[in-house]
Amino acid sequence: MSDWHPIFYTSERAPGVWTMETPSDDVPFGRIELRRTTAGPRCKVILGREVMGWASLQLACERLSVGRLEQLQAGWNGPPNGRRALRSV
Repeated sequence: MSDWHPIFYTSERAPGVWTMETPSDDVPFGRIELRRTTAGPRCKVILGREVMGWASLQLACERLSVGRLEQLQAGWNGPPNGRRALRSV
């Protein structure tokens, strides 16, 4: 496997529970928990305190990574340095 995948940012700290963090993060930003469901084993995807949904482990890692990127992008939107445009009266 020569391509990068978000699963490389995960670490299994307890059986069936993966945390995801980037090398620059101090604390994990998300968690993936393996659960038994009526449809078979599924992973619960959690970003911060919000449950994003259920998926296979590979898809769960992708969803968590995309959710984190969207969260970061939302913080970057807007004018530089938080300036507001001046209105002429």
